[in-house]
Amino acid sequence: MSALAQEHPDVSFVWIDIEDYPDLIGDEDIENFPTILIEQNGVARFAGTILPHIEHLERLIAAMRDSSSQQNTELPDVRDLLIRLADTD
Repeated sequence: MSALAQEHPDVSFVWIDIEDYPDLIGDEDIENFPTILIEQNGVARFAGTILPHIEHLERLIAAMRDSSSQQNTELPDVRDLLIRLADTD
């Protein structure tokens, strides 16, 4: 993931173990792993399971840059929750 982060310095990559932080996903059910969430400005652009290959994530990031689509989820603003969580540590 660090190589991907270097290729996309304007994107934040965070690995979250939802068993440690279940409140981050609200009432959404995670059915398979890995589940990827891509947020932009507090809006979920993509939330779903992808195959664990870096090439798939690279294509997904590229598609998000070229599209204004978003997914309708009940997910909270995870970035905001992570910032608040870091402030309390």
